[in-house]
Amino acid sequence: MKYPDVAALDANVFVAGNREGFEATLWRKTANATSFGTPAVLGDARGQVDFSTASVAIATDGSIYYGWSSFDSGFIFVRRQLVGGTLEPAQLVGSRGAGTATDVEMAVAEDGTVFTFWREPGKPLKYRFSRDRGNTWSGVGDIGTEEIFPGINSASGPGNKVAVAYTRGLQIYVAFWNGGTFDIKRVTRNEDTYANPSVTLDNNGRAIVAWRGTDADGNSSGVFFSEQGADGSFSPLVRLFKGAMNSVSVSTDPAGNLHLFFTNTADIYYGFRPNGEGWNINNQLQRFRGNGTYHVSAATSRDTTIYSHVAFEDFSGDGLKGSVLGFRLPAPPSVRIQLEGDAPLTDETQLDVSFLDVSGTPDQLRYNWGSAPTDANPWQAFNASGLSVAVPSGLSGAVCNTLTLFVQTRNTSTGLVQALPATDSIVLDTAVQATVRLTNLAGSGSLPGFTNVPTASLTIDAPNECTDLDQVTVDEAGPTAPQSFNIDARQFSRAISLSTSEGEKELLVTLSDTLGNSAAYTRTIVYDATAPTLVTTGTIALTSTNEVNTLLRITIAGTQVNDSGSGVAGLLLTNSNAEASASAAVFVPFSALTPQSGTTTLTTSVEWSVLSGLPAAAWVPGTYTVGIQFADAAGNPTSAVVERTITLTALDIPTQHLPLVRR
Repeated sequence: MKYPDVAALDANVFVAGNREGFEATLWRKTANATSFGTPAVLGDARGQVDFSTASVAIATDGSIYYGWSSFDSGFIFVRRQLVGGTLEPAQLVGSRGAGTATDVEMAVAEDGTVFTFWREPGKPLKYRFSRDRGNTWSGVGDIGTEEIFPGINSASGPGNKVAVAYTRGLQIYVAFWNGGTFDIKRVTRNEDTYANPSVTLDNNGRAIVAWRGTDADGNSSGVFFSEQGADGSFSPLVRLFKGAMNSVSVSTDPAGNLHLFFTNTADIYYGFRPNGEGWNINNQLQRFRGNGTYHVSAATSRDTTIYSHVAFEDFSGDGLKGSVLGFRLPAPPSVRIQLEGDAPLTDETQLDVSFLDVSGTPDQLRYNWGSAPTDANPWQAFNASGLSVAVPSGLSGAVCNTLTLFVQTRNTSTGLVQALPATDSIVLDTAVQATVRLTNLAGSGSLPGFTNVPTASLTIDAPNECTDLDQVTVDEAGPTAPQSFNIDARQFSRAISLSTSEGEKELLVTLSDTLGNSAAYTRTIVYDATAPTLVTTGTIALTSTNEVNTLLRITIAGTQVNDSGSGVAGLLLTNSNAEASASAAVFVPFSALTPQSGTTTLTTSVEWSVLSGLPAAAWVPGTYTVGIQFADAAGNPTSAVVERTITLTALDIPTQHLPLVRR
């Protein structure tokens, strides 16, 4: 087997390669199987085996995409195998001329977009993509403008990210798919020389790149490594191993650990970096004597545990063979969490966290509110009996706030980290959220904050309360006993008794909700039962407005009213005519007058409809009588009633016009 390429998803492993110099072949096994089944021959790949490569990639739906080239024909093919094992016909995606060397590389994005990359001598990196599972393909695109060297490698990751690594001018580059084309980033920036990069994308979509130096010793020898930071830039390179190297392959697993395989003349080496930790190199898996090992390709998979797989060319013994190594890592730790015993709501800001379904022997944990933990969240000892966490002050506001806690565990002896942090949510409610209003119950109306009866209307609305209100207590500072009422809802309205002495009443309204939060509100209302006295009538006239004759202006000049309580504040008005007796009195406040105790001389006007309160049958031409009483702020009217008449020979009836809405 030549140029093996390995891919894995869940518990399945696939290896692509050129067999015997004439067949593009696909091998398949489960992750824990010790051997492969009968290989599937996917197509012709005749010619010089060094220049007839193959690649395999797996879509998130489990379908497999296999790409290969044939040196003799110069064609590049792609073939899809469905989840059930059915092989679809091969698609011709490229032609670079018979007898021309090439590399082929496949990748599949999360959204199912399929990519085929290949190298043509003397040209930039080529690619095509398909958004319909390989049925139709884009035109051939170039990544960059300059020639690339042999050895390309691609990876896909979260958020539809796809990256392809390659060598140009003996420097390492990675190109990233942006949805329509590729953005190029240079990884190495020095005078040393490198080749054969391998790229993988971690669980955050950041690229990790490993590659080899081109020399047997010196600065350009060994295995090198770099990774993207949060800003997308690559870290300075780190040399992980010295010496002459043939090839390098890096992969990441679902727990965020990194796996690195590389070969020198005869040996295969393995390096492991636990999530958030450093590299552990020098774990020599196997030593091959003779002609050595070449072209490693690595991938990871998992069922109930994590497996790491590597395929490579084996030149030991007689002739070329393809060999595959696989080994199992311990399962990463895992827990489920519950906040406050799985309660949906809480008013506490120090929360108890319970651990359930603990596996993998975690000995440390880290947590974060609102998103998965990062390196900014310190590791701490894991205690299976539970954890107590404080809600940050920025999240513990009075509003109903849904909090989500993310907890991630790890085992420091194995270096394995929980792949997906455990989460649980709870609604934090640390305060009562309500509006409280105290208004006049009297039917004659009044200004806000005044009443002419020793009773007031208490109205409570709590639409934003995430639990129901439980109880309200009303306490007037003075002779009356506190009044308490059960609510068990988010709205409450009730008449509240006041003490019978006139004057300002201050009431303390205390609310509690079903979680035990409480809030106190102070509300005042003035009780005034003393009516004002009309001292001098002055001039009171009715005139029709210019726009509509049934809309009147009542003009008052020189009228004097005395009130020893809250002060004159408006009029109580009634309408009548030959067809209808006096309507119910309506309180109409003066718009630009501040009520004051004592005698007030009025020069003002109000607007009034002569039809107000009358039945429609009484809306006829004729003489209308308006009854006028002067009222204080509490709605108490003068005993004297002033009547004024107006005769209308025709009526202007105001109409309302609603817009006509058609579908």
